[in-house]
Amino acid sequence: KSVDPLGIKKFQSLPKVTTQEILFLGCSYTKGATLDTVELAYPSLMSTHLKLNCRNYAQLGLNNYEMFDVLSQIEIDDNVSVVLQLTELSRLKIYNESTKRFESQFLKFANNSSYLDVYSDEMLVYETLRLLDFWVRYARAKQLKFIVWSIARFGNYRLDTMFENYLNSYPEYIYMNSDLNVEGSYRVDNGNDGTDELGTGHPGPKSHALIAEKLLKHYNNLYDIQSH
Repeated sequence: KSVDPLGIKKFQSLPKVTTQEILFLGCSYTKGATLDTVELAYPSLMSTHLKLNCRNYAQLGLNNYEMFDVLSQIEIDDNVSVVLQLTELSRLKIYNESTKRFESQFLKFANNSSYLDVYSDEMLVYETLRLLDFWVRYARAKQLKFIVWSIARFGNYRLDTMFENYLNSYPEYIYMNSDLNVEGSYRVDNGNDGTDELGTGHPGPKSHALIAEKLLKHYNNLYDIQSH
């Protein structure tokens, strides 16, 4: 008989993360979706530059709840490097009455109107920040070399500004501009699922190189690490 019938402890068996490794969590962006090879994705580029082994647990469609589940369940040595990429807040983790398991749910595809009543945009912001705050306190206590960035966008100036202002209260956070045709943006090409129009599909190899460059600069500055 399963000791975890709800599937809430499924990450406890992951191998311990050591100081010779760097841990990445995120969705398809961090997975390197639609690139010709994972070596072109920013986790591989960062790992190579820092001369650390890459532990990339990003998954396509992964939600923030499961990212924090991994972080809360996996054993991590002190001083380990961790990069967290927050994804769209409307990716939920819900209990499915049919399967009797917790599963991912995209809010925009939910056929249950009660989800929309409970998971307002403000509630999604609160839930994400509540989990992030727990993790940041833990990371600091463990003296982890932790940085976080986000692809979450509401398409609403008030909500986007509010969320970014909260995130910016953490020194570990770095804002990454993905606006098109704007100086300083990391979004300069498309992955293999895109078209000739910039901004379609996932980020391409040049975009991943820029993401890696910006994250490495933030990482080095925050933890006073000399670049190789």
